[in-house]
Amino acid sequence: MSETHNPFEEYLPEVVADPITVDEAGTGLVDEPRSNLWTFGISNETVATVSEEDILRFVHSVEDARERQIVERFGTRHSMVFYCWFDEQSSYLCFSMISASNGRLPFGAPVQVVEDLRQIVQSFLEDPYHDGIPMSEFKVITQEDLDNRVEPPPHVVRVWTSVLPRSVV
Repeated sequence: MSETHNPFEEYLPEVVADPITVDEAGTGLVDEPRSNLWTFGISNETVATVSEEDILRFVHSVEDARERQIVERFGTRHSMVFYCWFDEQSSYLCFSMISASNGRLPFGAPVQVVEDLRQIVQSFLEDPYHDGIPMSEFKVITQEDLDNRVEPPPHVVRVWTSVLPRSVV
């Protein structure tokens, strides 16, 4: 029997209650994103019961809560970037925050900022590997394969961002 509930509704109270980490010294390129990170995975069975709108509503609710936390703590004198992406290797929907003063997102790969969060959510929902990557998808690599391999282009991380508080932009 498939699940008939939206698990994101259950996650919301815990996520919005989590305090944000802010490194006011401006060296938060590592600590802030790690401390503010949340990841969400669901099963293939659950994917069939969750709508794009359910997830969009969840992410925007978290974004709104984070904005309130920033304003309560700093007013409008400190802005942070709330960002969301789909981690293809883990099949997780992820988001975090980093102080805008860092000037960049903390990825070790090229980043493509997308304008519409829906693109990230669609990638998450359309992924076929929510239950893991089957062993049949893996290939044994021989020494000859290694000797003759051509480096693939770097993976580009697609990310949706929002500067908070929004009135500061």
